[in-house]
Amino acid sequence: MEDFLAKEHSLMAAMEVNRVEKVRKLLMMSARNCIPFSKIHHHCRTLFDIPDDFYDRVAKYPDFFKIPVDSDNKRVLELVKWDPLLVVSALEREFIVDEDSSKRNFRFPVKYGKVHFTLNMRSWLKFG
Repeated sequence: MEDFLAKEHSLMAAMEVNRVEKVRKLLMMSARNCIPFSKIHHHCRTLFDIPDDFYDRVAKYPDFFKIPVDSDNKRVLELVKWDPLLVVSALEREFIVDEDSSKRNFRFPVKYGKVHFTLNMRSWLKFG
């Protein structure tokens, strides 16, 4: 029985990092980078697989979250720092990794060289 409990605790610890990342992304999508805890507990908990004791676990991540009290005296989970790495989607990450081959595949030939462009710009500037 103790083996099962130890295994459960190790799995929960491994999943916690993923859950924290999901909540950070959720906060980054919110309008003010904050969401009341009541909304997270009632609406987002099952969607994002957030445990019941998430409120207690937030204190372990002061670099990511803080818990201020808003004007309605409600506790709010607020994002401390914006992370540009979390903004990139999986599709964008795949493109960035393979950017060189994409540039080779999508070459568009230009018919006119620099000289033609310069001559056209001069005539355009004279009339403008």
